[in-house]
Amino acid sequence: MSAAAASHTHHAQHNQQQQHHHNHNKHHRHQQHPEQEHVQYHSRQYNPKYHQSSPNLTTYNLSQKEAQDRHHHHRHHHHHDHDYHDGDDNDDDERCGDGGGGDSQGSSLAVNSIITSLPESSSLRDGASSSSNRLPVDQHQHHRHLQQQQQHQNHQQDRRYYGQNTAEATSPRQHHRSGSGDNFELLDHYGAQHIFDAIKNGLLVPVQALVEQEGPSIFSIRDEKGHTPAHWACLGGHTTILRFIIECKGLINEPSQNDPGARPIHWACVNGHIAVVDILVQAGVPLDVMDNKGCTPLTVAAQYGQTMLAAYLMGKGAQKQLVDKDGDNALHWAAFKGYSELMRLLIYSGFCPRRKDNYGQTPLHLACISGNLTAVKELCEQDGVEVDLPDKNGKTPLMLAMGRKHEAVISYLKRESKQRKSLFPRFDFWSILFGPPGNSKTPMLFLVTSVLFWGYPMYVFKCLPQTFYELQTLHIIFIGVNVVMWICLFHASRTEPGFLERNVPEYHQAIKQVAHFDEWKQGSNPLSRLCHTCQIVKPMRAKHCRICNRCVREFDHHCPYIYNCVGYTNRVWFFGFASSIALMCAITDYLCYYMLKYHEWNWLVVIGFCQSGIFTFVAGVIPVMTIIHAAMNLTTNERINYRRCYYLKDGKGNFYNPYNQGLKNNILEFLHLRHPQRLQDLEILNMDIV
Repeated sequence: MSAAAASHTHHAQHNQQQQHHHNHNKHHRHQQHPEQEHVQYHSRQYNPKYHQSSPNLTTYNLSQKEAQDRHHHHRHHHHHDHDYHDGDDNDDDERCGDGGGGDSQGSSLAVNSIITSLPESSSLRDGASSSSNRLPVDQHQHHRHLQQQQQHQNHQQDRRYYGQNTAEATSPRQHHRSGSGDNFELLDHYGAQHIFDAIKNGLLVPVQALVEQEGPSIFSIRDEKGHTPAHWACLGGHTTILRFIIECKGLINEPSQNDPGARPIHWACVNGHIAVVDILVQAGVPLDVMDNKGCTPLTVAAQYGQTMLAAYLMGKGAQKQLVDKDGDNALHWAAFKGYSELMRLLIYSGFCPRRKDNYGQTPLHLACISGNLTAVKELCEQDGVEVDLPDKNGKTPLMLAMGRKHEAVISYLKRESKQRKSLFPRFDFWSILFGPPGNSKTPMLFLVTSVLFWGYPMYVFKCLPQTFYELQTLHIIFIGVNVVMWICLFHASRTEPGFLERNVPEYHQAIKQVAHFDEWKQGSNPLSRLCHTCQIVKPMRAKHCRICNRCVREFDHHCPYIYNCVGYTNRVWFFGFASSIALMCAITDYLCYYMLKYHEWNWLVVIGFCQSGIFTFVAGVIPVMTIIHAAMNLTTNERINYRRCYYLKDGKGNFYNPYNQGLKNNILEFLHLRHPQRLQDLEILNMDIV
């Protein structure tokens, strides 16, 4: 009897510890890594502390009392000065105000999360929960035993509820119960967990096996957060599983049972799964369905920078005038998040860049809050956009940028404001000398001034008089290399790298036909080669340079030392420039070493030797890598981003270079001694988007 009592006491204490551990995790769950806990899409919330919104990262699983306490704290402690920081996802997950510089006004956009409980793939495969892993081994085993015992008791209670008769006592999975006005399938915990784990991992065969075992009604259950299986299939982009759910008449348009109330189509838009959205639309899901925050699929696509998905939705007829509960449309969100290419597509499609939201803020206000200079420039170039327009709190775009200390945006807006107020065109000497904000000439000027005002004086007045007769051949080579270097620098910087023509008719035709492409059904992306900035259909290997703001044929990289892109046209000149710089630095190293060894010791020579040594190492890497890439017939951009280049994959998704024609032909093609292969001559095994 005493042993049983002791065991009962031990079980009670252990249950209290587990409940305390669960509550602790519940209160701190919002501090976990986003990939482990939740995926967010965003909305705004009014905060009386700043008379505007400020970042307030929450999760739906916070209790109502916790949310009220947090709101009560912000309302009654407005005299405290808090620092609000952006989330750790690309530094732009929160629509904040000008939180820096002593300015207490916040922005009109804040963050609310929607999708919660996204575990890591490793935990799914291991089948272990994050909370149980933190328990000691003996407590973990005991806790699992208690769970199994409690599950058996619940199963027996369900049997008693439905009756002991064989005809009545069917499996609890075949019955429904009502909870909070919704019907839930009485599927045991392990069966439910299996269906969600299988869908999260994209495993169709286990899903089919569970349907054969439990019936199609398994697709009507919800996980512990209130999400349906269709939510997870859409988030992961598992088209085959989603089609199977539709065949089984599963739920594909039911909202999650949380405050945002997102539907599966919203989850598909988070990761830009166009094929999934196309399947849902074909199955009858409305294109402009809203969640509880007023966000449509187009709004969610804009929040996550899914340009191709936005083009697809608008091509299918998504309404552009719809806004969320704070009056923000897709262009407001694209401007805040800094997606300049998406902004250009939205403006091209008819979105007004002058439209104000409920807080009196235009897209320019929001772009200044996020500090994206490219987005700010794009909006200022639009007709009728006012750079000094105040919002309802009297904050102009410049004031918002100053509050967040975005120096490049501040400099640009000040210059733009002065130029608009001036009756005559303003001569900007500093921009001409050092380049505009975001495209500085400083690296090139540093190189030129170092050579002209440091290297050459040292060579002429120190090195040449002491070593000319001893090293005549080396000096002749050095002078010749310098001549080649300046010639190559001039041509590399002044030659167009292969800029493509803008605003071609093929682009406009492709946009008009976006809703009629059949490639969506196969999971491919017919818009992947469109550039919405230049409004062209990019050829293979071309890429848009955000610094030059142009699409470049066979784009390699943008080099600040030549103040130009490196592409098909000027790549040979760039190689000559980089090689001559490396050779010139190597000769300088030897001359400095020779002077220090056989002539007087001089600190200026020592400094020049150290500086030249550093330049030799840095400059020597560039021509070596250029030769390697030329031998492979790859560009630097392709070598770095080969996983994202669909034309560099075979039918199995492995790396495959269709441009490799052998070492000799590759080098000849790099030097323009051989014409590049035409597209129809290349063996491209797989054109699917990955």
